[in-house]
Amino acid sequence: MAGDLDLPPPGPFLHSGLFRKRTIVEVHRCVQRLKSGEDVREVLDRLGDFVVDGQVLQQTSIAQEVKKFSNSSDAEIAQMSKDLRAQWKEDWLLREQAVKGFAERGGLDKRQSREMEEALFNSCCPLGFLDGEEKKVYTRQYKRLCTLLSASGPGSLAKRLKSQELMACQVPGMSDEELRSPEQQQQLVAARSEGLQGALLMRSDTAFAATEDYMCGKCSSQNCSRQEVQTGWHNDHQDATLFVHCLDCGHRWKESDDHGLAS
Repeated sequence: MAGDLDLPPPGPFLHSGLFRKRTIVEVHRCVQRLKSGEDVREVLDRLGDFVVDGQVLQQTSIAQEVKKFSNSSDAEIAQMSKDLRAQWKEDWLLREQAVKGFAERGGLDKRQSREMEEALFNSCCPLGFLDGEEKKVYTRQYKRLCTLLSASGPGSLAKRLKSQELMACQVPGMSDEELRSPEQQQQLVAARSEGLQGALLMRSDTAFAATEDYMCGKCSSQNCSRQEVQTGWHNDHQDATLFVHCLDCGHRWKESDDHGLAS
């Protein structure tokens, strides 16, 4: 019976974005093993190696079967059950937020938004897991695409997607220059020229720290600096406001907008 659990290692072979059918087959096998009540700990441990995304959850009963062990008398099994379901839910919610964000920013239909998110996920998370550095890259690239989708006018990314000049699945792998309209490129050059002097002054301001964690809403650059300013007191602690400055075009803003994506 244990031989039934001789599955391939995690990674591309069980990457649901690229090999979802294979993943679903293996997850169905795990469902049957859990129903039999044998080798439960081993099955739950193996499930942690699978990329269980929204489609896998919808096409299998794995979430319901795992939930049955959340109140197990075996504390380790109960915790494994809770951890698996919590991780699946967290990943599903994050990716659904990205789909919704693409639809809202670019006025895309649900199919296009989902295709774009899936392509983004596959490029940022090659092993299929949305955590660690891969999650940071996914979030950063999501914000980049939202900034580009928010632009309007002839040749804008949103218009090119609606006219099917571009396919949604192509977009995450394209550069900013390829996704901007000629007018946006001209505006970017002008903005960088206008902001150059101020940007150079800001580089010498030691109160600001260089960072690539933020994206300029004006030129999409990640060459920025940040500064935390104490703005008052609230509930016995001092409040801080984060200001970010683009070192390429000189644009300054208060950082608070994550484009609807939880981090």
